[in-house]
Order: sequence, then structure tokens, then C-alpha cells
Amino acid sequence: MSKKLHERYVQEFKKRNAKIPWKYYRKILVKEYRADLQKPSHSAGSKRTFLIKDKDIVFSVDEPHGGREFISKWEHIKVHDLFVRHGLIEIEKENKKN
Repeated sequence: MSKKLHERYVQEFKKRNAKIPWKYYRKILVKEYRADLQKPSHSAGSKRTFLIKDKDIVFSVDEPHGGREFISKWEHIKVHDLFVRHGLIEIEKENKKN
């Protein structure tokens, strides 16, 4: 991932209505928020579980499949709202409208 593209997606991630491809979404969670991707169980399907140890946060994200490459709007809203509650993302005035 180029540095410029990475920064663009990091900024986009902070918005509630972000549209980010899964491969970048996963990298942002791991690199920027130090989330550990847990080893999926056979019954997990497309659910991917992440753990942020220093904040004691465990959450799951549905990995896109069936030809889709972008994380779903609702999956991102779920993660975004969780991160806001735990102080990992600060809401800007423009984001409060969304």
C-alpha cells in the first residue's frame, strides 16, 4: 500500500460513512489501531475477530465475499461507533451529521 493511499484510507476510516476495500481495512485495524486478527474457527464463516489488548476490546467484522471488495457500510458503522465509545476516534463536526 502506498503511503499516500494508506493516509487517505486512514482519514476515510475515521468517517462514519467510509468506503474502504477489505485489504486496506484490515491493514488499518492492525497497523493504526494495533488490533490483532484472531485465527478464525471453521464455523466462523466470513466473520473476522479482532482484539485490541491494551483497551480490552474484542469485535468482529464480516469480511466481504462473493466478489465484493469493500467492507459493508453497516459493518464499518458498527466498528466506527465502537471506536468512538472507546476514544479511539474523535468525532469531527462534519461526522456528527452522518
